[in-house]
Amino acid sequence: MYRVEDGIPIIRDNHDYYHELLPKERMHELLLRSRETSWQTALAEQIAKAPERNRPALHTVFADESRAAFKAILPPLDDRRVLDLGCGSGITSVGLARWAREVVACDLTFERVAFLALRLRQMGFSNVRAICAGDTRPLPFTDASFDCVILNGVLEWSAAQGQRPVRTGQLEFLREIRRILKPDGHLYIGIENRYGYGYFFGTPEDHTGVKYAALAPRWLADVLVKRANGHSYRTYTYSYRGLRKLLEEAGFASTRFFAPIPDYRNFREIYALDIPTTNVGKSTDGWRRRIKNKLERSRWFTPSFAIVTSPEKVRMGWIEELANELLSRHSIRSDNRFPRIRLSATSTAGLIIMLGREAIARVPLDPVNEVRVQRNFEGLQRAQAIAAVSNGFMVPRPLVSETLHGAPYTVETFVEGTPYTNLSDADKARGDRQAFDLLVELKSLHTTQSLPPPSKSVIWRNEVVERLRAIIRQLPDAETRSHAARLLELAQEAETNELPLAFTHGDFWCGNILFNGKNGLLALIDWDRWSEHDLATHDFLHYVCYRRVARTGCKWPDALCNWLDGIAADPIEAEGTQRFADRLELRTDWMPLAGLAYWVREVTGHHASKLELDRSWVRHVVDAPLPTLVRRVSAVVQSGH
Repeated sequence: MYRVEDGIPIIRDNHDYYHELLPKERMHELLLRSRETSWQTALAEQIAKAPERNRPALHTVFADESRAAFKAILPPLDDRRVLDLGCGSGITSVGLARWAREVVACDLTFERVAFLALRLRQMGFSNVRAICAGDTRPLPFTDASFDCVILNGVLEWSAAQGQRPVRTGQLEFLREIRRILKPDGHLYIGIENRYGYGYFFGTPEDHTGVKYAALAPRWLADVLVKRANGHSYRTYTYSYRGLRKLLEEAGFASTRFFAPIPDYRNFREIYALDIPTTNVGKSTDGWRRRIKNKLERSRWFTPSFAIVTSPEKVRMGWIEELANELLSRHSIRSDNRFPRIRLSATSTAGLIIMLGREAIARVPLDPVNEVRVQRNFEGLQRAQAIAAVSNGFMVPRPLVSETLHGAPYTVETFVEGTPYTNLSDADKARGDRQAFDLLVELKSLHTTQSLPPPSKSVIWRNEVVERLRAIIRQLPDAETRSHAARLLELAQEAETNELPLAFTHGDFWCGNILFNGKNGLLALIDWDRWSEHDLATHDFLHYVCYRRVARTGCKWPDALCNWLDGIAADPIEAEGTQRFADRLELRTDWMPLAGLAYWVREVTGHHASKLELDRSWVRHVVDAPLPTLVRRVSAVVQSGH
């Protein structure tokens, strides 16, 4: 018999085992506070107590569902039972549960599983079971009881204890996984490549911290690790060939390898190593970048592997089913047998799937992603009419918004163009002038000056005053709250401001603009933040601030504060600003109120957990600009705006 604590079955030999980024006493605090308040608030408190260098990792490990993005290369999970073995604090289990029929989340550290179970209850999940287990043999599951098993950063640790040869222990562990997996089931493995190119340049081995331990013969690696750490080397990783051989010996007949770039724990791209795919390196990249591209996508030297294997035949992944359906339905041509896949850098668009050079699919990974992806689709629909009457830009055409095996996606046409970062200096100057021209044209054509004055006040109150009030409620520091409260008073006094309203793109910056040399038009992409009636100054400020970031290397808060203080404007920006203000007939003191509204929008435009969980971000993006905002807005309000 096994014991049950807090509803969690505990089936393990080592009852003292503990492994987590948070120290054990901090983890107990997290559990206690999660019961008293919410898991988000409790986690924010613990992250704030951690050393600043550890905070990004804690946020990622505990709260970033994109860590489960590998689910897209697995066969569809909607009717499948999944075991997430070694689930950690459970963020991958949460991500898997959004697509799977049932998930069993299993980890050897009880505190991790207890936190996951508590979080699942608060989030309303009913298709996840949490269990504390993993070190017993056999594993506490019946034969052929799972359709899919996840080993994300687990295989290398499976023989870390004991005296048996490491490879023998890992092989027996894989055979045990084979036992609990259905004959047509699938195993996913995320693991480092023994011959990852970084190791050749002195990067310490991931599990021991010892340079060249992965590359050395096993007997020599054991000597190096014993000398450095005082214990044997028992966390073997393998090469491409080594893993294939290990899996074949364990009874897995079919295996597919992928390169998660830069690594399997937190990747931005997935590259199929066994399927021909067009090289994604840009001709404008320097030779160092081109070499790195090739190494990252090499089956021999990629830093880590994402592996899908099966005792029978590996079935087509969800992402391939989607690509094939869309290629057939819309007669899209593609040179690739496997689509290009990348993860949105801002985590607001989930997975981006390139279907040749004709279409792009967007796949959300969590509820926030889903809202943003659908907003983008709706924005593209609305933008078609705007682009039709404008001479300055084009937009992708929305094609379809549907679901596949319960997972939502949208598809839009691909538009040609060169990203801003790939332009020459001369082309960047021309591109900047084009962008400012477009800003002036769009806002002069589509400002909604005819709306009655109360409408402007309502939008100001909802989008500035109420959002600022929400920011204040989440600020932990008393001095910061005081500054923000003063800013709120000023914002309330400025409700009758005269800033014009317009149809806005919402994320108008160089990263969302493609420069087309063939027809001379700009292409505007990523419409997830569009608005029918918003402050016309938002798009302008967004472009100005991020242009400064790209041009000078400064941080976004510094770019905004310098703009408010009239510092560092180059001739192109100064001329564009003057034309923008003249065409929209803005008051001479328009800039502070526009800056306040834009800052509030950007702070609240992130996931709510950003304010709650990432205190270093709050200090940099919220705390630092407040004195400048208070000073500049106060001067305008007190002058009788």
